[in-house]
Amino acid sequence: MVQLSDFSDGQNKIFQCYHGTFIMADEANNYAVTYAKTWLPVDPATQMTPCWPGSSIPFSTWDRDNDGHALNCAATYGAGFWFTSDNCTSCNPNGQLYPTQHTRQNIPNENFWTPTLGDWTPGFVTMILVRYP
Repeated sequence: MVQLSDFSDGQNKIFQCYHGTFIMADEANNYAVTYAKTWLPVDPATQMTPCWPGSSIPFSTWDRDNDGHALNCAATYGAGFWFTSDNCTSCNPNGQLYPTQHTRQNIPNENFWTPTLGDWTPGFVTMILVRYP
């Protein structure tokens, strides 16, 4: 589950996305993630999947550039993530949070999830992985 939330200043916003049949590879395979199912809220405006396509994308960090892009996306955006080779990312859920700001400052290392949330930025982000038998 990925959840972006903000309850400050009367915001009371929560955006969630659940992924099933979720597989994370080991270190030798760069923690590539694949998932087959996604459960989303009913409102299409809250869908968060454009930022995390589900087909074997390796995890990149500033010192392990696995994204296939000419830039080191993790260094550029100041956070590790499953960046893609086409445009690095249109979201940065592991980026720096600026809790007093509720709109994007267009700082590369800030937290953002542009395709569905526009210029809104969350107060906090939760990513939970749960192993089911």
